[in-house]
Amino acid sequence: MSRFVVLVLDGFGVGAMEDAAEYRAADANANTCLHVLEYNPNLQLPNMQRLGLMNIIGQEKNGMLFSDFATYGKSKLKHYGADTFFGHQEIMGTDPVRGTLQTFTSVFDKVARALTEKGYQVREYKLGNGAKVMGINDAAMVSDNPANDPGQVFNVIGLASVTTFEEILKMSKIIREQVQVTRVIAHACDEITYKELEGCIEELGPGLGSVNPIKLDFYKKNVKIRHLGYGVDETGQTPYLLGKYGVPVTHLGKFADLVPNPYGQKFSCVDTGELLRLFRDALKNQTNGLIAANVQETDLSGHEKDPVKYARILSMVDEALGTILQMLGPEDIMVIMADHGNDPTNGTFYHSREYTPLMVYGEGIPAGNLGVRETMSDVGATVLDYFQRDKAYKDSGLREVKTQNGTSFLDLLRPGLD
Repeated sequence: MSRFVVLVLDGFGVGAMEDAAEYRAADANANTCLHVLEYNPNLQLPNMQRLGLMNIIGQEKNGMLFSDFATYGKSKLKHYGADTFFGHQEIMGTDPVRGTLQTFTSVFDKVARALTEKGYQVREYKLGNGAKVMGINDAAMVSDNPANDPGQVFNVIGLASVTTFEEILKMSKIIREQVQVTRVIAHACDEITYKELEGCIEELGPGLGSVNPIKLDFYKKNVKIRHLGYGVDETGQTPYLLGKYGVPVTHLGKFADLVPNPYGQKFSCVDTGELLRLFRDALKNQTNGLIAANVQETDLSGHEKDPVKYARILSMVDEALGTILQMLGPEDIMVIMADHGNDPTNGTFYHSREYTPLMVYGEGIPAGNLGVRETMSDVGATVLDYFQRDKAYKDSGLREVKTQNGTSFLDLLRPGLD
C-alpha cells in the first residue's frame, strides 16, 4: 500500500441533519453546497462532479450531472452542534464528549483565582452589557469567541512580542482546567500590541464580551494557535496511532492547528493557494502514510456570509484537484469531505448542522453509494484499517490498536483486501 489522503473542505455541508432545528432554528433549511451553487449559477466544479458531488446532494445543478463512476456517500455529525474543532477530532476517531455552555463572564472569578494562585496578575474589564473580559500580565487577553455560538469557545490572545507561545499555552491550560466549554483556543501573535487588543474589546449579546482580533486582520499575521478541547484523548486518534507505529503523518492547514500529531509533520496556513501548494508538495515528497489537509477559507466565507467568495474558493480547489488526482498512485486512496456546514445564505454567522459529503477516489475502487455513515469517525477508522493491512507494518503492533470511535468502510473500497 502507499498513501491515504484526507482533504477537508471546512464548512462544506450538503444538507441539514434531521435534528438541525433542535440546535438552531435557522439550520433547518441549511444546505451549504446547494445554496452556494444556486447563488452562483455559473459555478462549475467538474472534478467534484466526477467524484459524485451532485449524487450526494441529489440534484443536477448548474449543468453538472450525476456521475456514474463515483464512489460517494455522506456522514452524520456525532458531536453536538457543528464545531470545527470537534468535527476534526471526530473525523480522526474521537468519540465526542459534549461540553457545557458557559459565558466567560460566568467563570471569570473562578479563572481569576486559579491564575492568581499561579502567580499571574489579572485585570478585569467591565463592559456595559454586564460582560467581563480578562487581561493577564499585560501580555494576553481572554474573552468569549465571537465566531462561535455563545458559550462554546473562549479565546486567549497573547503577545508573542512580550512573552512566549509556551507561556501563553501554559495560561490557556490553567483556564482549560477551570471550564467545561468545548474549546479554549490559545493564540500568540508578534505583530500586535496590548493597546491594540484593548481597542478590540466589544460587546456581543447579553453578558458576552469579545476581544475581536478580526479588526486587526489577526489571522493574516504571524500567528501560532493551539486548540484545547474538552474531553479529547489524542491516544485514541488515527494520527497518534499511526505515528506511534512508524507510519508517516503530515497535517496541513488548519488540520495542523486542530488535531494532535506528535510523531509527524505539520504545516499551518490559512490561504487556500498556499494550502494547495503545500498539499501538492506533500504528495510529491511523501511516498507513503497519511496526508490530511484542511481548506479553511470555505468556512471563513460562510462566516462572512459571502457565497461569491465561497464559490471562488471552491473553484480554486476543484481546479487543483485536476492535478492532485493525477499525482495519486495506484494504491492510494483519497477522501474529500467536510466537518460541518457553514451556509453563507441562511442569515447567521455560525456553523450549520449539516451532513458532510464523502467523495472517494482511488484506482479500482468500485463505483457506488457508500450510504449515510453514522459518524465522521468512520473515515479515521478506515484510514487506520488501511495501514493495518499494509504488510510493511505487520509486526509493528499497529494491527492491535483501534480508534476510540468509528467503523471502517475499507472493505467497500478494496473488497477482499487482506
